[in-house]
Amino acid sequence: MKYVIASLLLVLAHPLSAQSLGWPLQPNIQDRPIGNTLGEFWMFEPNKPYQHTGIDILAEPFGAPGAQSVIATTGGDVVYWNSSDLTGWGNEIRVQSADGIVYRYQHLGYESFGAKFMGEYHPGVTVTAGEALAQVAEWSRCITYSHLHYDLLRGGNTYLNPLATIAPADPDGQPPGVQGIWFANRSAPRWSDFAPPSEHACAVVKGNVDIISELIDRDDAGSPLPGAGKVGVYNVRWRVCPKNNPTCTSWNDTHPFAEMPSDWDRGGNAKTVSQFSWTGKWISTSDECSTTVDRGFHIVTGLTATGWKTGSPEYPDGSYSVSVEAYDIAGNKSTLSALACVQNIPGTCATDLMIRDGEHDNGGTPYFGFPFWESPDINVNPTSAFAGTIRESRNNVIEVTVRNSGSCPLPVGTTYQVCLAWSLPSPYIPFPLPAGQTLPCKTETVTASDWAPGTSRTTTFNWQPPGGSVPQGHACLVAWSDATGDPVQTTSTVTLDNNRAQRNITVVEPPSLFSQFARTFYVHHADAMSDRSMELAFRTDDGQPYEGGVLLHIPPTVKVARVSGAQLIGAYRQLRSLEVCPSDDAHCRAECPDPANATRFGCTAVYGHIDDPQRVRLDRVVVEEKSALLLELAGDARLPSRGFIDAHIVESGTTDGRPDSAIGGLTIRFQIPARP
Repeated sequence: MKYVIASLLLVLAHPLSAQSLGWPLQPNIQDRPIGNTLGEFWMFEPNKPYQHTGIDILAEPFGAPGAQSVIATTGGDVVYWNSSDLTGWGNEIRVQSADGIVYRYQHLGYESFGAKFMGEYHPGVTVTAGEALAQVAEWSRCITYSHLHYDLLRGGNTYLNPLATIAPADPDGQPPGVQGIWFANRSAPRWSDFAPPSEHACAVVKGNVDIISELIDRDDAGSPLPGAGKVGVYNVRWRVCPKNNPTCTSWNDTHPFAEMPSDWDRGGNAKTVSQFSWTGKWISTSDECSTTVDRGFHIVTGLTATGWKTGSPEYPDGSYSVSVEAYDIAGNKSTLSALACVQNIPGTCATDLMIRDGEHDNGGTPYFGFPFWESPDINVNPTSAFAGTIRESRNNVIEVTVRNSGSCPLPVGTTYQVCLAWSLPSPYIPFPLPAGQTLPCKTETVTASDWAPGTSRTTTFNWQPPGGSVPQGHACLVAWSDATGDPVQTTSTVTLDNNRAQRNITVVEPPSLFSQFARTFYVHHADAMSDRSMELAFRTDDGQPYEGGVLLHIPPTVKVARVSGAQLIGAYRQLRSLEVCPSDDAHCRAECPDPANATRFGCTAVYGHIDDPQRVRLDRVVVEEKSALLLELAGDARLPSRGFIDAHIVESGTTDGRPDSAIGGLTIRFQIPARP
């Protein structure tokens, strides 16, 4: 399905040519690993970077088993060839089509050319679309990067992106990665770094600022070759928004590589120098033969006249979220945000408190990490066997950690509020929540010493919900901070305000009804949801796998079409039930044919591995009504002697028009007591 989507995006985004062409290798409809793309950073001579002019398609070289012919993607006049280079590096054929575009096929094997291209070039030679030209030369530096360089030149001064014309469309399903965001003083010579004072504080910036981001992408068609480890991104976008309006403006494009001026291919040209860093703290690399992945540091503000101009009327002193988005030609994209505090006026600073949405949340909004519903700063019964679980009619300890992510040290005597509420799970949790779902806020006072930027303080809540006051099953805790100078926002989702975060939990009856090694959780019916799936993974405190029995009891009101990801030996269906047994558990195999073991909950799915890399996936899940599922560790004799086992449960599906989006999840912790 992703290939169809990629093709559609490609057609919409790149109306560059009246015709669609195949790949320039036989067979011409086969997906190929890409080593370099149009506009990618490259440097052969020291301090003379330039940008790649087309794409490098990795291929078996001439003489190797499986070597394939380079073919003309379009017919036309041959305007140049060279077949005399023994190394193959300088061997090429150029074909000009009827619309004036010149197609270049470069790095061709000596003695692999068709007869018409032998000897010196002479005019009057033509080729037809699909005609074999030669084969790829063995790359002299490393055979693993033997490749065809293929580019398109229009008007003698503009390179076009070959991937825009290839059909079937390049089925690239791998999104780029935005690895980090940094800030540098644009006025200083290459550069002085505006670094945050600590991990969870904003970077303090002033003047004209360059925004720098490390980007990575792959288009490897499944190839393990080192040369396929990184390609350049198709486009990078950036925006800067006030903290209280994190999606304030339209994006600023850098340079979409639908095309590229030909002079960007010259070593040390000004445009390449302005777009990439290769010195100092941010060192871009380019080595097609390296077994490590090259690094690419983009100056995303490089093509603007001033960079990010702080202190201007548009960007006065205060807190800002800076977002960088990278996407490839197939439409895959990734986004990252970072927090910056503008301070151009001496003596000023920014107040900003944060509760993290995820482990790598640095305060920038929106938070694009995954999952966003497992805030590490909201801990439920952290020292109890019921960690992550709210028990009715029992006291539950909830710890909320608030971080000073601004640039102001908050002096002794400063007050702020920490609040807590609960909600049913939803992709968009409303705010404010109803009064009946909100616990009394706590007013905290900074004592003992000033609250330094980047440090944290913890508030403890005790909550004993009466039986029936909170629906049993999957729920969310929402925590927020509120302070003078940094009020909580009224945005509809927690990912748009770093003052707020959520933690998914499960609500259960008093624990006397449950075994220590069996917990229920709930799934809810949703008419608007399709392609629903559930994934379970387990992690032990010491990271070691255990071949223990784990049982998931599934009631008849929940239909599961397929279970995958575990080592399973069989399944049967009876009375709309499902039972699957692990291949390495003789006890379960013996009981598998007997459905009576599942009568309490209607049916049982059984699998045997407790192992962090192992994932168990239930596909095409249909929920007819709100349903309780029971997760059970089957027998404590095979469990570790102490520590804990975490069960991570994530539900995904198509909802609100967004395909395969996470709709919720929770972590259930089984605390294993020490044995005598």
